[in-house]
Amino acid sequence: MLKIKIIAAALVLSVATANAAFAREPASYADAQAGVHGNAQAIDRALQAIGPRLAANAERRMRALHQCNKEAAPLKNDTWGSAQTDRYRACMAEHGQRA
Repeated sequence: MLKIKIIAAALVLSVATANAAFAREPASYADAQAGVHGNAQAIDRALQAIGPRLAANAERRMRALHQCNKEAAPLKNDTWGSAQTDRYRACMAEHGQRA
């Protein structure tokens, strides 16, 4: 019984110590806004660096979607079973895109 009390006391003490160790002073509103502003600037710089590549990828995907939907449209699933889905997926794979 004494062992259980000692273990319970050690557990309570360790939890209390851990909470005190991780406690910190809350940031002021100005500090929080500066952090948010800095993060927004970093994200903006990253997007500007990869923006043209993303635009090109989006353009290629849009063309592939349009062409593959046009190819698969005549094959209705109610008459051709899964041929419409199969043709669409194959077309997207031919264009290097995920269906």
